[in-house]
Amino acid sequence: MKLILVILMSIAISNCGFKPILAKNAAGYKVLTEVKIVRVEGPERFSLQRYVDEIFESDLRNNARYEVKLKFNFNTDAIGVMNDTQITRYRVTSILNYNMISSESNKIVNEGEISLNGSYDASNSDFANYVAERKVTEELTKELTKELVGRLSLIIADIEGVDGKTSP
Repeated sequence: MKLILVILMSIAISNCGFKPILAKNAAGYKVLTEVKIVRVEGPERFSLQRYVDEIFESDLRNNARYEVKLKFNFNTDAIGVMNDTQITRYRVTSILNYNMISSESNKIVNEGEISLNGSYDASNSDFANYVAERKVTEELTKELTKELVGRLSLIIADIEGVDGKTSP
């Protein structure tokens, strides 16, 4: 029964016109071919660099039309405090600043900030709190990378227009 359901769902999805954003010849794929991530800065840069390298394959983009510089940081704040000043919940804010530079003119085409929040419950163990914070930070880093791809796709589409030609 489950097999029949899976087959029917796959047929329905293939007929609905669904196209993955990063599939070849899709609008989102253009970002992967025209953008090179040249630098990632910040104390948590290694986790972001890993996700960026998986998507952009930065070392293969020697003739990219745009270069992007990233600065990544995160803050942890107490948001749940009991009457006896015991902290019960933390909020993690991940912030990604980017500068998109044209390789031809060496001028900044766009710059911006992407910010996401996550949270975790505090426990009595410092190690458990550390692991929970790392897990939330990793999840936010993955989401920031996806958001960056989407934002860069929109920027390139806006610059080059619908027909793919560079606007004046």
